[in-house]
Amino acid sequence: MLTAGGQEHVALRDLLENELAMYTDESSDRVSLAGPDVVLGAQPAMAFGMALHELTTNAVKHGALSPRGGKLEVVWKRIADGLAFEWLERDVYPSSQPTRMGFGTQLLRRLLPHQLGARVDMNFDPDGLKAKIEIPLA
Repeated sequence: MLTAGGQEHVALRDLLENELAMYTDESSDRVSLAGPDVVLGAQPAMAFGMALHELTTNAVKHGALSPRGGKLEVVWKRIADGLAFEWLERDVYPSSQPTRMGFGTQLLRRLLPHQLGARVDMNFDPDGLKAKIEIPLA
């Protein structure tokens, strides 16, 4: 999105809609997005875009966007020093704790804190993944 438009900023909602377009349907409530307008600079947009891609890929393979169904709710809000983002998968059965840390999990738990100073909390609840990410924004 950054290179195609020659932009230095990307709206978070645009990033999400672009990544999840294939899985959304106006007649379905499988995916819901809710949050205020937030614009990310180039570096945070690239790092966060990679994280969104990994969350989406894992949801397609194992979670709420897989053929067995489920629901994905993505919510975000501004907080005092940045952005609080939640990726909430629901009604994904059976869901179990992963036995190893895959690339997506490593990206979220290591790269985002390193590149963006993010705090990442991931829980594999009985009905699906719950990921909370807080990112400081300048």
